[in-house]
Amino acid sequence: MTAKNALMRPDYLVTYDLASRLGGASVLPKHIKSEADAVALMLTGQELGLQPMQALRSLHMIDGRVELSAHLMLTLMTTRLGVKFEWLESTATVAKLKLERPDQAAHVEEMTIADAERAGLASRGTWQKYPKQMLRARAISNAARAYCPEILTGCYVEGELTEARL
Repeated sequence: MTAKNALMRPDYLVTYDLASRLGGASVLPKHIKSEADAVALMLTGQELGLQPMQALRSLHMIDGRVELSAHLMLTLMTTRLGVKFEWLESTATVAKLKLERPDQAAHVEEMTIADAERAGLASRGTWQKYPKQMLRARAISNAARAYCPEILTGCYVEGELTEARL
Protein backbone atom coordinates (compact mmCIF):
# COMPACT_ATOMS: atom_id res chain seq x y z
CA MET A 1 0.00 0.00 0.00
CA THR A 2 1.41 3.41 -0.91
CA ALA A 3 1.44 6.35 1.49
CA LYS A 4 -1.12 8.12 -0.71
CA ASN A 5 -3.53 5.18 -0.50
CA ALA A 6 -2.99 4.88 3.24
CA LEU A 7 -3.99 8.51 3.76
CA MET A 8 -7.23 8.08 1.83
CA ARG A 9 -8.72 6.49 4.96
CA PRO A 10 -7.82 7.14 8.58
CA ASP A 11 -4.61 5.19 9.06
CA TYR A 12 -3.38 6.38 12.41
CA LEU A 13 0.15 4.97 12.17
CA VAL A 14 0.81 6.54 8.77
CA THR A 15 -0.74 9.83 9.89
CA TYR A 16 1.34 9.88 13.08
CA ASP A 17 4.48 9.00 11.10
CA LEU A 18 3.81 11.88 8.72
CA ALA A 19 3.19 14.27 11.64
CA SER A 20 6.43 13.24 13.33
CA ARG A 21 8.38 13.77 10.11
CA LEU A 22 6.86 17.24 9.71
CA GLY A 23 7.54 18.22 13.35
CA GLY A 24 9.41 21.50 13.44
CA ALA A 25 9.12 22.06 9.69
CA SER A 26 9.01 25.73 8.76
CA VAL A 27 6.04 25.10 6.44
CA LEU A 28 3.76 24.31 9.39
CA PRO A 29 1.56 27.11 10.70
CA LYS A 30 2.59 28.50 14.10
CA HIS A 31 -0.63 27.30 15.77
CA ILE A 32 0.52 23.67 15.41
CA LYS A 33 2.47 23.19 18.62
CA SER A 34 2.99 19.43 18.67
CA GLU A 35 2.82 16.22 16.67
CA ALA A 36 -0.47 15.47 18.43
CA ASP A 37 -1.93 18.75 17.13
CA ALA A 38 -0.81 17.86 13.61
CA VAL A 39 -2.30 14.36 13.89
CA ALA A 40 -5.63 15.69 15.16
CA LEU A 41 -5.86 18.22 12.33
CA MET A 42 -4.84 15.68 9.67
CA LEU A 43 -7.40 13.15 10.94
CA THR A 44 -10.12 15.80 10.97
CA GLY A 45 -9.01 16.74 7.48
CA GLN A 46 -9.30 13.10 6.39
CA GLU A 47 -12.89 13.09 7.65
CA LEU A 48 -13.50 16.15 5.47
CA GLY A 49 -11.73 14.56 2.49
CA LEU A 50 -8.67 16.83 2.64
CA GLN A 51 -5.07 15.98 1.91
CA PRO A 52 -2.75 16.27 4.94
CA MET A 53 -1.07 19.57 4.04
CA GLN A 54 -4.38 21.14 3.03
CA ALA A 55 -5.73 20.18 6.45
CA LEU A 56 -2.72 21.65 8.23
CA ARG A 57 -3.08 24.94 6.31
CA SER A 58 -6.88 25.26 6.45
CA LEU A 59 -7.83 23.89 9.88
CA HIS A 60 -7.07 25.28 13.33
CA MET A 61 -7.52 23.63 16.73
CA ILE A 62 -8.88 25.95 19.43
CA ASP A 63 -9.72 24.48 22.84
CA GLY A 64 -10.10 21.03 21.29
CA ARG A 65 -12.49 22.18 18.57
CA VAL A 66 -11.72 22.58 14.91
CA GLU A 67 -12.10 25.78 12.93
CA LEU A 68 -12.22 25.78 9.12
CA SER A 69 -11.11 28.75 7.10
CA ALA A 70 -14.03 30.48 5.39
CA HIS A 71 -12.26 29.89 2.09
CA LEU A 72 -12.26 26.14 2.78
CA MET A 73 -15.96 26.21 3.67
CA LEU A 74 -16.80 27.88 0.39
CA THR A 75 -14.52 25.47 -1.48
CA LEU A 76 -16.24 22.46 0.12
CA MET A 77 -19.68 23.83 -0.73
CA THR A 78 -18.76 24.36 -4.38
CA THR A 79 -16.73 21.21 -4.99
CA ARG A 80 -18.71 18.70 -2.92
CA LEU A 81 -22.25 19.96 -3.28
CA GLY A 82 -22.18 21.76 -6.61
CA VAL A 83 -23.09 25.07 -5.01
CA LYS A 84 -22.84 28.13 -7.24
CA PHE A 85 -22.17 31.40 -5.44
CA GLU A 86 -22.32 35.09 -6.20
CA TRP A 87 -21.35 38.05 -4.05
CA LEU A 88 -24.33 40.38 -4.36
CA GLU A 89 -22.54 42.96 -2.24
CA SER A 90 -19.18 43.06 -0.49
CA THR A 91 -18.05 46.23 1.27
CA ALA A 92 -16.69 47.23 4.66
CA THR A 93 -20.29 47.50 5.91
CA VAL A 94 -22.14 44.56 4.31
CA ALA A 95 -21.45 41.17 2.77
CA LYS A 96 -24.33 39.59 0.88
CA LEU A 97 -23.82 36.12 -0.56
CA LYS A 98 -26.19 34.21 -2.83
CA LEU A 99 -25.86 30.42 -2.96
CA GLU A 100 -27.63 27.99 -5.27
CA ARG A 101 -27.60 24.20 -4.96
CA PRO A 102 -28.92 21.82 -7.57
CA ASP A 103 -32.59 21.00 -6.92
CA GLN A 104 -32.94 23.53 -4.08
CA ALA A 105 -34.16 27.07 -3.80
CA ALA A 106 -31.46 29.74 -3.70
CA HIS A 107 -30.29 31.07 -0.34
CA VAL A 108 -29.10 34.60 0.40
CA GLU A 109 -26.99 35.28 3.49
CA GLU A 110 -26.16 38.76 4.70
CA MET A 111 -23.76 39.92 7.39
CA THR A 112 -23.55 43.61 8.22
CA ILE A 113 -21.25 45.69 10.35
CA ALA A 114 -24.31 46.36 12.54
CA ASP A 115 -24.61 42.58 13.08
CA ALA A 116 -20.92 42.48 14.03
CA GLU A 117 -21.39 45.38 16.44
CA ARG A 118 -24.36 43.67 18.14
CA ALA A 119 -22.24 40.53 18.53
CA GLY A 120 -19.38 42.56 20.03
CA LEU A 121 -17.03 41.75 17.15
CA ALA A 122 -16.62 45.01 15.23
CA SER A 123 -14.35 46.66 17.80
CA ARG A 124 -11.77 43.84 17.76
CA GLY A 125 -8.42 44.22 16.05
CA THR A 126 -8.92 42.03 12.99
CA TRP A 127 -12.39 43.42 12.44
CA GLN A 128 -11.02 46.97 12.64
CA LYS A 129 -8.27 46.20 10.12
CA TYR A 130 -10.20 43.96 7.70
CA PRO A 131 -13.95 44.53 8.03
CA LYS A 132 -14.75 43.53 4.44
CA GLN A 133 -12.93 40.19 4.75
CA MET A 134 -14.40 39.46 8.18
CA LEU A 135 -17.94 40.19 7.00
CA ARG A 136 -17.41 37.87 4.04
CA ALA A 137 -16.08 35.12 6.32
CA ARG A 138 -19.13 35.37 8.60
CA ALA A 139 -21.52 35.46 5.64
CA ILE A 140 -19.88 32.27 4.35
CA SER A 141 -19.99 30.47 7.71
CA ASN A 142 -23.58 31.51 8.39
CA ALA A 143 -24.59 30.40 4.90
CA ALA A 144 -22.79 27.08 5.34
CA ARG A 145 -24.64 26.41 8.60
CA ALA A 146 -28.01 27.37 7.14
CA TYR A 147 -27.72 25.94 3.62
CA CYS A 148 -24.98 23.27 3.64
CA PRO A 149 -24.58 22.03 7.23
CA GLU A 150 -23.35 18.62 6.05
CA ILE A 151 -19.96 20.07 5.08
CA LEU A 152 -19.19 21.49 8.53
CA THR A 153 -19.32 18.30 10.61
CA GLY A 154 -19.38 20.31 13.84
CA CYS A 155 -16.58 22.70 12.85
CA TYR A 156 -16.45 26.47 13.18
CA VAL A 157 -15.18 29.22 10.91
CA GLU A 158 -11.68 30.49 11.64
CA GLY A 159 -11.77 33.06 14.44
CA GLU A 160 -15.21 32.20 15.86
CA LEU A 161 -13.92 30.24 18.84
CA THR A 162 -11.18 32.74 19.60
CA GLU A 163 -13.66 35.64 19.37
CA ALA A 164 -16.11 33.86 21.66
CA ARG A 165 -13.46 33.68 24.40
CA LEU A 166 -12.61 37.41 24.29
